[in-house]
Amino acid sequence: MRTWLIRGGVALLAVVLALGAVPTWRIGWLLRDDYMLDGITVAVALDWRDFGIDKAKQRLQYELDRAGLDAVRDEACKLDEGKDGLRKVACAWSMDLALPLWPHPIPLSFQSEASVDRNGVLAR
Repeated sequence: MRTWLIRGGVALLAVVLALGAVPTWRIGWLLRDDYMLDGITVAVALDWRDFGIDKAKQRLQYELDRAGLDAVRDEACKLDEGKDGLRKVACAWSMDLALPLWPHPIPLSFQSEASVDRNGVLAR
């Protein structure tokens, strides 16, 4: 009887872990993409400061293609220069995450931003 309870407990634990692994796996990839995008925005902001807007746009396109960020579209990123000389690179994207055994998709939003002030100082 005791062996049966232990085996049943182990089987139940395996099922719970398997059901938890799928959302963790899917969300983990999205968090990795967001982390990579944080670095890309910083690199593009620094290129904008050092080489100008055209090189910054080229760098943004190159980095997005190289990173293979499937959920991030090219239109998700914008380069804006404010009146005060602040150059801002901002990327924002969202998606609906569908999970097994969950009837409704979960909306997720991500945002990465880096800026350089008129003195060339990087701000995140």
